[in-house]
Amino acid sequence: FLVQCRLQGSRALLGVTVDAAALGGDPTLQASRILSAADGFGGVALSVSGMTAKQRDGLTALAAALRAALGEDRLLLTVDAGGAYDLAALAARCDGLLLATPPDPVTKNGIRVAPLEPPEEIVRAMAAVPAAARSKLILTLSTTAGGRTEAEVQALAAKNRAYYSDRYAQNYLLPSSGAVWYHDESSIQERVQLCRLFDIGTVALSDLSALSEGSGILKGIRQGKKRKRAPPFRAALLSARGTGNKIKNWKWTILPSLRSRLPDLTGRMGDHFIRRSAIDWHSGSAAHRARTLPGIRCR
Repeated sequence: FLVQCRLQGSRALLGVTVDAAALGGDPTLQASRILSAADGFGGVALSVSGMTAKQRDGLTALAAALRAALGEDRLLLTVDAGGAYDLAALAARCDGLLLATPPDPVTKNGIRVAPLEPPEEIVRAMAAVPAAARSKLILTLSTTAGGRTEAEVQALAAKNRAYYSDRYAQNYLLPSSGAVWYHDESSIQERVQLCRLFDIGTVALSDLSALSEGSGILKGIRQGKKRKRAPPFRAALLSARGTGNKIKNWKWTILPSLRSRLPDLTGRMGDHFIRRSAIDWHSGSAAHRARTLPGIRCR
């Protein structure tokens, strides 16, 4: 594998997962142990399990030790949305921060709601990242769905009706085994466009071996990069209240607190962005209000 990567001009990184409980010791010793396993690789892709605020400084120290020891080799670090990280310090020491935005599964109307990389979570995470660290962000996109490969999902979709969630910009299936949320060309395009809105130029795929021939996920990445402008956020930042099939017209205002954090946001989207509204897929005939990013209000 390493030989093939070199022949193709690629760089293979060793994936290393560290238990957060082990952080806080001698970072130089910890870094040497990691690098001893990474001999022959072009760098390290580090992730930490069970990360809490107590390990914040320990992780930063380990990243600094790895940076010093790796030299020209690359260092990537996986960070979870909402995690307790010193992102500015980590961005200064890492070549990339792999942003993971796992869903917070809930059950509504008997359906398990667990979309992959929910747009609203992507926006929340990116908006919370300091400007100095945002250039290092790499959005991680899932290529599997409930442990199924892309081809297996396609086979399942051929036997089951596909439903669409406007709020999450994603399809899901309802086989007897339970809801399956999955990426296709359209959902990937939406997420690539969100990356473009925040000047994030790179995405990472969770498992290349899960892609199918003629992959819709890869097509979505290519098509998303070709779009001339980002689309409205659907319900990623905004929410609507509806009765039956009627959606009331809401006018949304971006507050100064958010505008100061994302100074170019309104300029890119204009009125088309701040006035866009959509009703959530499961709201039915009941009034519903989706979650909104702090700093946005309705009037």
